[in-house]
Amino acid sequence: MSTVALPPSTPRRWPHHVESVAMVLLFWIVGAGLFFFTVNDLYPDMENIPPRESALLSIDTLLGQLTCLLVPLVRSRRRRVAGGAGLVVVACSALSAWSFASVVHALVTISSWRDRRWLVGVDALAIAAGLVSMLVMPGSRLALPDVAVMLGVVAGLNLWGMYRGQKSVLVDSYRQQAETLRREQAATVAMARAEERTTIAREMHDTLSHRLAVISLHAGGLSVRPDLPAERITDTARLIQNTAQTASEELRDLLTLLRDDTSDRALPTTLADLDAILVGARAAGLRVDADLDEEVRARLDSLPTRCSAALGQTVREGLANCIKHAPDQPVTVTITADQTGATVLVRNNISQRDSGLAGGHGLVGLDERLRLARGRMRHGVVGGRHELEAWVPWT
Repeated sequence: MSTVALPPSTPRRWPHHVESVAMVLLFWIVGAGLFFFTVNDLYPDMENIPPRESALLSIDTLLGQLTCLLVPLVRSRRRRVAGGAGLVVVACSALSAWSFASVVHALVTISSWRDRRWLVGVDALAIAAGLVSMLVMPGSRLALPDVAVMLGVVAGLNLWGMYRGQKSVLVDSYRQQAETLRREQAATVAMARAEERTTIAREMHDTLSHRLAVISLHAGGLSVRPDLPAERITDTARLIQNTAQTASEELRDLLTLLRDDTSDRALPTTLADLDAILVGARAAGLRVDADLDEEVRARLDSLPTRCSAALGQTVREGLANCIKHAPDQPVTVTITADQTGATVLVRNNISQRDSGLAGGHGLVGLDERLRLARGRMRHGVVGGRHELEAWVPWT
């Protein structure tokens, strides 16, 4: 079976509110560090601060706390709420150095929307706030180099935000495509299972019809030959009973499956066709060694059709996959038995060569067939060799 490995959707590492609280604390720490560094640089002894500068520093502190508290609103999924809070944060930066980290976050967030109206509005407000800060805040001055640096920072934050927005759009697009592929693959697998169930139902219908014909034949023979010996009559009656019991079990299984009366399908491949399967694989260039347990060989004629078909289909599917994916490697087919059932093991070395034939849904159908036969299967690489193993109970 050919499948497409798809990455799972990546959930958030932390809940949204936990991230918001962490960002508030981080921005508060960054803002406090920048604020106290600036104050200590301007007033090393923290004394003799003029009243005007003291008032501005108090306003800086209050606005810094406000911008930190507005961070969760800037992260809101509602654009108007986030945009309004972001504009307030940017405006507060005119009188607050403490709000630096919050302003960077607001500019990047609004830029990530790639909405021209919001982008022009927040940039104009940021430039105006920067000019006011240069004119008003202690230790600042309005100079051309400082203005150029401010414009460069704003432009850089815009580019960073737009890059993040574009990346987010691409990630969402890829995630949607992956989800679509998952749904399509699930539908394809379900269709393959349904087709296999239909095939099995048709095969069981054919064998059930055969068994009913056997019952009818022997019952009719008893009705026209009442003079048969008692032992012969007893054997015939036992045969009718066993055949009827088997037919009843197969009918019960048949009622669980769908049947399409309009299409033609070949008779099922059973373990009795093992020699023909091996001959066909060898004719395709495959080097196959087969080992059939004597107990299985002795049971070939008496195996229930469902069990025999599951085992035969396992051998055929395993060899078909070897022809597709490892045509140059030797293959071993081992069929063993115990008191509970029979096991088929198809093993081959891993090959770098591939036939180029497209993969289908054979393993899906095989798994469905084994499940309905109350069996199980596994496949994969073990010890550098690929293995396909299936077990089916005798009854």
